[in-house]
Amino acid sequence: MITLGLALLLGIAWYERRAIFSATDQLQPIETGLAVCVLVLANTFSAFLFATLLQAKHPSKLAMNELAGTYLVAQSAKYFPGKVWSIALQASYLSRRIGATVLATTNIDVSLIFMAATAALGASIILSLSSYFVLAVALMVTTFAAAYITTKLQILDTVATWLISRIRRSVLASPVSSSPSQKVVAAGPFLSLLTGFCFAYLLGWSLFAGPALGNGWSDGVLWTALIALSYVIGIASLFPAGIGVRELSMVGIAPFLGLDSGHAAAIAMVSRVILIGIDLAGVGIGAILLWRGDRRVKC
Repeated sequence: MITLGLALLLGIAWYERRAIFSATDQLQPIETGLAVCVLVLANTFSAFLFATLLQAKHPSKLAMNELAGTYLVAQSAKYFPGKVWSIALQASYLSRRIGATVLATTNIDVSLIFMAATAALGASIILSLSSYFVLAVALMVTTFAAAYITTKLQILDTVATWLISRIRRSVLASPVSSSPSQKVVAAGPFLSLLTGFCFAYLLGWSLFAGPALGNGWSDGVLWTALIALSYVIGIASLFPAGIGVRELSMVGIAPFLGLDSGHAAAIAMVSRVILIGIDLAGVGIGAILLWRGDRRVKC
């Protein structure tokens, strides 16, 4: 699967190599650096949302920094074939204190929540640019409310736990005692982190696709809608990190938004490099959080 993804990536790069070289030459270093910093912040928001959900399901003495750091470091494994390696890496560090089932259900929660929020963000941008601002706001509010309610009522957890119990031979299967607790997720931290993620995601990609590439802010926002929708398609494809599928979907969807396919390929390829840089930065931040947590324990 990863071979096919890389083949798609290389095919797009070869077919639109002129557009990619042109976009690379137009990159503004300061704006690009700011975009990357904001997107790293968005990634950090996602890590602390994971930590918030995990603490609600499994009250323990583990600090938020340790849980968030584990999430960030484990994200490096998403480039391997299959979707379980990030969870397996988390389990190798936390499973004895948390439980593999809780880790698995929390990862499913976070993935589905961010897919829903990202898709709603992309659709809301398109609606707002089409003069349907009220509908755009309503869509985002509905998405946030639905995400919180399903998390509070543990709807996703119930389904995920049932599925895991059906696959007893899976490495993710664990004793019933490690199933989610009944502690309610606090609305304030949950919605604040989710809002922070969406805002940083919108700002970062708009800055990248707009000023960083020599385009206007309005163009950057529209390109962000395309990036958001293609991100969801890439993740849903089950390809490692959505490699190839995300880029191909950007090229395919671009004409429906009135955007140039060649420019879409260029943005897709350059943004893939940025995504890898963001993940590497996340690993660094996660390692620092874990290192600081270990120092506190030793002290």
